[in-house]
Order: sequence, then structure tokens, then C-alpha cells
Amino acid sequence: MRLANRLWRFFFLGIFIVAWGMVGSAQVSSYSSLSDKIASLQDELLTKVILRLSGKVVAVPATKTAQGIVGLWHPKSRTIYIFMNENLAYEDYKEILRHEAVHMAQYCNGLNQASAAPIPIGAIVGDSAQASYSLGRQKGLYGDAQSVLEAEAYTLESGSDQDVISLLELLCINLKK
Repeated sequence: MRLANRLWRFFFLGIFIVAWGMVGSAQVSSYSSLSDKIASLQDELLTKVILRLSGKVVAVPATKTAQGIVGLWHPKSRTIYIFMNENLAYEDYKEILRHEAVHMAQYCNGLNQASAAPIPIGAIVGDSAQASYSLGRQKGLYGDAQSVLEAEAYTLESGSDQDVISLLELLCINLKK
């Protein structure tokens, strides 16, 4: 009986060690894949266009922000912040980049019309974008003044990079000054 108990203990200890090793290697691989996502995002054509137009794209660890915020356009510094974590797929980060780049275009549209505030670009807002905005509003992320701006960004984030690049090149040409 003692031998059987010892064998079971070694068996369970072996399973624990193997499982612990798997958890440790999963953490390392997810960190390196996050690094890969950040590097790949910096190589995107959309990022390069933003940089050419005197903007910046900065990846920040998700622990540095309020829960639920995944991206932010900061007009004063002309910076798009993307809050990175292991849970999002690379395509999610591309959508966040497109969304915040639309806000950059709205800011440029405001500058072009001598306004200190961003101005909607006239995108046709779809139902799913309106639903995403409504969900964000329920979470307390957006106010009334942002409704059209956010709805446009949600509409265009699921489009192509080229659509957003065209907007930036059209509206932000004077941003370099």
C-alpha cells in the first residue's frame, strides 16, 4: 500500500511539474508574441503614413490605463496611444489603430476649418458602429459631444487601411506645419 501511495504522489507531482512548465512557457511565448505585435504594428503602412504626417504611434502596456480603453488620440502631442495586452489578436490592434487614425483625421478636419475642436468627416455611420458607440457610452467612455465622432470612427475601423490612409492624406496634409 505504501508503494502505491508513493507512486501516486510521484505521478501527481510529475503532472504538477509538467503543468507548471507549460504555464511558464505560455507566459514567455505570449510576451514575445506581444512584442511581435508591437513591432508589426510599427511596420504597418498606416503607421508610416501617420509618422510622415508628423503624428506618432505609441504602444503602452494595458496596465497603464483605465479598464475598457484600448486606444487614444491625443491631439496636443499628435500621438495615438494603443494600450497593448496579450488578450487581443493582431487584427484587433489594427482596428484600434484605424479607429484612432480616424480621430486624427477629424482633428485635421477641424484645423482645416479653423476650429480648435475635431469636426466629423461625413462618413456614413452603420448600425454596428452606432451599437458600439452606445455600449461605450453605457460604460461611461463617451459624452454627447463625441457621439458623431465616435460613430464615424467605429464605422471606419472595420474598413480598410487604405480608406483611412486616404482620409489622413486628404485632411492632414497641413499638419506638418
